[in-house]
Amino acid sequence: MDITFVNPGVDYMIRSIMLFQTEGEAEFWHEPLYHFYPQLDRVYAASLPFAERKNYIERTMRAVYAKAEDTINEKAVLYARHWNACKPQITAALSDAFGVDCASLFNELRCNLSMNPIEPRFLKERRYDTFYLNSERGAIGGGIHEIIHFVWFHVWNGLFGDSYDEY
Repeated sequence: MDITFVNPGVDYMIRSIMLFQTEGEAEFWHEPLYHFYPQLDRVYAASLPFAERKNYIERTMRAVYAKAEDTINEKAVLYARHWNACKPQITAALSDAFGVDCASLFNELRCNLSMNPIEPRFLKERRYDTFYLNSERGAIGGGIHEIIHFVWFHVWNGLFGDSYDEY
């Protein structure tokens, strides 16, 4: 099980953020952005039509990224180092728990570090996002959570043949 930790760039991060800022989206999904980024005025943003709100969020987050880019790149290296130290133990535990050899599975997982505090996963693409403000332990803990979804789907799919589109 190998994970490549990358900074996917500001455009990707903004697209990821906007997945959870759509019209009618529950507070649960869009509120964390305003919690972690006081540069964004939630009340002001809510008063804007969607297109203007999107531009406001994008403009603000581009400024945040300009200041955070070096930290995001450093965190990618830190998370990879911590994953490599923990990988044997995690792989063994998941292999035991799911009854499959996880060492030979998922050697192409990608973890995108993101400014998005919501951490989506994409089973078919074998990638997930992690919030760049996580500690290295937090990033690995979140990664274990996501990897369990990948392994679970692999086992489930082998038994029932479900489509990725259903998840």
